[in-house]
Amino acid sequence: MGVSRVGGLVGENDQGTVSDSYAIVDVSQYQYAVGSEMGGLVGRNSGGKVSGSYMVGTVTGNFRVGGLVGYNQYEAIVENSYAAVTVSGDNQVNQLVGQNVSGMLIGIYARSQEQMKQRSELDLFDFIHTWAILDGVSYPYFKHSGRIAMTAPDPGAAYRYPANGGEVDIQGRVDGDRMLTLRYVLADGSNNKLREGVLGPVSGGDSFTFTANFGPLNPGEYSLWLWGTYGATGTEGTKIRLQVVPAAPAGLHVTEEEQAVRLTWSPVTGAVKYKVYQRKGDAAPGPGDWEAAEVSEVHATTHAFTGLGYGRYWFTVSGVTADGTEGERAPAVSARPKVPVASVETLGDIPVKTGTPLNQAGLPDKVQVQLADGTMLTLSVNWDGGSPAYHEHKPGTYTFTGTLLPADSAVINPGGLAATVRVIVQIAAPDELEAEAQDRAVQLRWKAADVYPGSAVILPGGPCAGGS
Repeated sequence: MGVSRVGGLVGENDQGTVSDSYAIVDVSQYQYAVGSEMGGLVGRNSGGKVSGSYMVGTVTGNFRVGGLVGYNQYEAIVENSYAAVTVSGDNQVNQLVGQNVSGMLIGIYARSQEQMKQRSELDLFDFIHTWAILDGVSYPYFKHSGRIAMTAPDPGAAYRYPANGGEVDIQGRVDGDRMLTLRYVLADGSNNKLREGVLGPVSGGDSFTFTANFGPLNPGEYSLWLWGTYGATGTEGTKIRLQVVPAAPAGLHVTEEEQAVRLTWSPVTGAVKYKVYQRKGDAAPGPGDWEAAEVSEVHATTHAFTGLGYGRYWFTVSGVTADGTEGERAPAVSARPKVPVASVETLGDIPVKTGTPLNQAGLPDKVQVQLADGTMLTLSVNWDGGSPAYHEHKPGTYTFTGTLLPADSAVINPGGLAATVRVIVQIAAPDELEAEAQDRAVQLRWKAADVYPGSAVILPGGPCAGGS
């Protein structure tokens, strides 16, 4: 701010040179003066030279007001320069040079502020030796010879970043012999700066690791620029594509039902639908295992899988944006659907001798069952006392009913199916049977059988009472 001959860099340049310079500034006149000569870079350029420079901002005065130079005279030169400026005044007002008298204007151009951030719009500048730029994001700045070599995230690939925020490990090294200050700028798809800051100092030749968290962001693609500064200079920037994806759905919950499960979860910002994954197995799936899982796409925040069998199933869910970008998956949950018993194996009769205690009759501890999905299982069984009530000394047929004892809650028996088996108590054969030949006869002797009182012993050829 001044009264007259005011410039963003130099008030009056008398036969001097202003080159490879820039000003991002507002130049104004704080009180009226005749011949104010207000310039974005130089107020009055008398026989001097302004070259390879630019100005961004505003210039306000009353007379001879220019975006680069207010008044250019005496064979003064203004060349290879740009101005992205708003100028205002009463007389001799121009976006580049307010008034030029016997001077030379060579290759000077007006640009918009957005154009001043695009390398393609600044082809007069030397971006190999003099200038650097974060294309689309920053204005040109003085180039430093050092270099930031990134190792992570990979500049050649999009880095997935959850929309609810997350840490980004930034790794690399500094090529050069100067200590640089590592800086970043985060811009959206329209190159609007959203975040910028300093990560920290790094010595030349050293590797570095910084952790950054950019907070919540809407799903979409962003540009993360990283570069190092030394004084007024900076290295070329490295651009990393940051793909902001829907956050992992929270509150994933599973309810076990008969041969089915029902999943519910919380809505995710930016998601228009969801991918629901199902995979069967005893162990939790690894990250790559989900690629082979059964996937369903739904628009609600609930989904049921039906027709499931016996065993453990694992589930996860992710949000999907309108352009098909899939977000982070929720931590996996597991469930074991309830599967009913469909049938019980048929058991053969168990014959026992008279006098066999029930605990020695050989009732099986386990039986085979088939579940509704075809799975065969062995279940423990709890037998009743028989019908009629078992009597070890009374020959006859006793029917036992066994209650099934499922090994886990995934096996259900809504039909109340049971195991059945018959125990047949048989008369024991006489022991120690002996035959003695006699005159035209045979004398038989045996040990009487243990029979229920009132029973008869039947021998071949007819009954014979008693036994000796």
